Amino acid sequence: MTSTPRKTHIAILASPGMGHIIPSLELAKSLVSHHDLKVTLFVPTTSSSSSESSTPQTQLLTSLSSLPPQDLLNLINLPPVDISNVVPTESHLAIRISAVVRESLPSVRSIIEKSQQQVPTVLITDMFGTDAFEIIGDAFQMSKYLFFTSNLSALAILAYMPKLDPMELMNEPLLRVPGCKPVRVEDLGDSFSYPNCGDHARMVQHARRYVQTSGVLVNTFEDLEPETHRALSDDEIARLIPLPRVYTVGPIIKSAVASPEGPIHCLSWLDMQPHDSVLFVSFGRGGTLSAEQVTELAWGLELSQQRFIWVLRKPNDITLVSSTYLGDAGGGQDDPSEFLPDGFLSRTRGVGLVVPNWAPQVEILSHASIGGFLSHCGWNSTLESIVNGVPMIPWPLFAEQRLNASMLSDDIGVAVRSPIQSSKGVIVGREEIERMVRLVMEGEEGKVMRRRAKELKNNGLGAVAKGGSSYNSLSQLADKWNGDSECGLI
Repeated sequence: MTSTPRKTHIAILASPGMGHIIPSLELAKSLVSHHDLKVTLFVPTTSSSSSESSTPQTQLLTSLSSLPPQDLLNLINLPPVDISNVVPTESHLAIRISAVVRESLPSVRSIIEKSQQQVPTVLITDMFGTDAFEIIGDAFQMSKYLFFTSNLSALAILAYMPKLDPMELMNEPLLRVPGCKPVRVEDLGDSFSYPNCGDHARMVQHARRYVQTSGVLVNTFEDLEPETHRALSDDEIARLIPLPRVYTVGPIIKSAVASPEGPIHCLSWLDMQPHDSVLFVSFGRGGTLSAEQVTELAWGLELSQQRFIWVLRKPNDITLVSSTYLGDAGGGQDDPSEFLPDGFLSRTRGVGLVVPNWAPQVEILSHASIGGFLSHCGWNSTLESIVNGVPMIPWPLFAEQRLNASMLSDDIGVAVRSPIQSSKGVIVGREEIERMVRLVMEGEEGKVMRRRAKELKNNGLGAVAKGGSSYNSLSQLADKWNGDSECGLI
């Protein structure tokens, strides 16, 4: 009797935060469902996030109903770590995320050592998990890969950072990476361009390790960034940056899942709205606005006289705009009337819907009534908007979001960006918000962006379909991993 051959075992180490967990989970599901691999997904958690049972992250990780068979995909929530004694509470986001991953590595190693299953032969980490290359990858003789959960432009810039003099960069208007389109320095996040920012040194440390990998998987697709893709596919340019081989594997986004509790109110409300008539407003899990900016946004939406659905979090005038990303700022069901202009909810009743804290974003963006998306431009949200053919109003807050916003408006042509937002800390007034909303929802320019968005939607769906460019990239990797595993090379 012939025994069934064991499947090649892949370990994926995510970073904390929905922006990293979601694409890592969806990548794991794709490798299992479409490429016949076995995957163990390790998810670090913090003491603050694990104590909030109602957060979307907790709900996602505890709900396994949509996952492939459990003998092929093993999701492991790592024991919560407390980084309060490792890095200061006010540390920048990249430092805190990196600290959570590093403090979780002893648990990963222990689980692998004690497991009765075959040791994984491939380790995939995201951009904040490079400490695992030595502590886990080398310790178990795994082949190492990076999963970059943003775009090719951000990857090229980060990989090039160790070669830059940050003090000189602060005095230059443009950053020039070999083979890539010049980028405005003002569009880079603090960790890219400010040497005194705590994130900068940590990101440089991560970037130096990219060349230690056998390849970088990037959550984008060729038609979205054709020029950058051609540049990074050139061996000479890749050596100059430097980067290993790059594989475009996106768009990898969260799967839409029907609510087990029945219809969700906001989706039922959307069912009653005309096609392409509603603006979706959301700044993601990690983004917050000041009280003054919330007021101006509310007035801008009201003055625009356009339909809207607004996911509203409590204003934040004290801590970093990214303070809620790891669950540090708590959750709870805040009453929007406490921080909206007097009478706003009654005046916009029937035209707009305000949802406290969280809403099912993928399901909303895929709804036929949605005609625009005012977003912080996190890369997950950007891809979700593109895959659903929805034009955008970028409102970047932190990380690489300003770079994403510039790319969407200047290069891809699916967004309108306010010139006022180019100045950090400036309040965008109600008149400017009204102008942008009207332009996207009813103007001729908005119609052009909508057509472009629909075109990219088809290109993105084609890329991940069988025979598409991203599907083929993952197939090449799966064939390589299977071949190396059979030959005992990894």
